[in-house]
Amino acid sequence: MKNYGFTLAEVLITLGIIGVVAAMTIPTLVANYQKKVLVAKLQQTISLVSNAAKLLMAEEQTFNLNQTYLYQSENLTKEDFENSVGKFLKTYLKVVKTCNIFDNNLSDCINEDYKLLDGQDGAAYIGVWTYYCGLLNNGAAVCIYPSNQYMPITLNIDVNGKSGPNVWGRDAFSLSMNYSGAIAETFNKDQNSIDARKPEQCGVFGDLTTYAGGCYNKIVQDGWKMDY
Repeated sequence: MKNYGFTLAEVLITLGIIGVVAAMTIPTLVANYQKKVLVAKLQQTISLVSNAAKLLMAEEQTFNLNQTYLYQSENLTKEDFENSVGKFLKTYLKVVKTCNIFDNNLSDCINEDYKLLDGQDGAAYIGVWTYYCGLLNNGAAVCIYPSNQYMPITLNIDVNGKSGPNVWGRDAFSLSMNYSGAIAETFNKDQNSIDARKPEQCGVFGDLTTYAGGCYNKIVQDGWKMDY
């Protein structure tokens, strides 16, 4: 009677092929999973901020955020931020920690080293309108700059706080919230509207005074997917 089976060489070849296939597919699977996690946290954080803005307007009996304490004049002091952004974060978003530029402790809430999608240094973008931040229960960092006569409310969001990848368009986004509480990616625009970037501009960065975000509008258009 003959015994049928695989030789050692055949087994080793098969294992080698499996190893090559795994090496080719596992990184893609992991990357896709990580993108789904980041998008889910982004969607959750946007919902939390949007609902908080609606609650603020409801309690102050207005349909206009510019008629609440989130509208401020220029040259804001620490006290001004505490009475506007700080009050909003603590009251409506129940943050576990706040950080601000005045106490020089922003690094307790956000990372200091950010990259652009193409790998270039993007750390400078975080400081444009980042003066006061809060850490949410879901681990996201939300940094808010009040609206004024020149610009809508600015939101710098890192969906997982100081944790990586710390890349604009991956876990970090710079957004705007207009007078009605609508949130979008935007250029510097007047307080009554949002001039949203087009999805095809994903990853294209402007100068520090006009744009410091990445790909939020594309994510929304694609059905809350990070297909890039």
